[in-house]
Amino acid sequence: MLSNLTGWHALIILGALSAMVLVALAIVFLAIHVARRRQVGDHADRLAQLEQLHAKGLLSDAEYATKRQDILGRL
Repeated sequence: MLSNLTGWHALIILGALSAMVLVALAIVFLAIHVARRRQVGDHADRLAQLEQLHAKGLLSDAEYATKRQDILGRL
């Protein structure tokens, strides 16, 4: 089946396969990048909520510090 291909045919096939691999890698890179940005936003939101609870007096200083370190440790 592949024995009748010329050098140009092989080059075109190799180029097409390379393009598909590059597109797949770009998709994976973008997915990882978006996931990381979302996590940073989630941590910032959780820290803001934690500060609000502490300001309202619903968390003690020790609870606030412990939970804050827990959230920051996940960054």
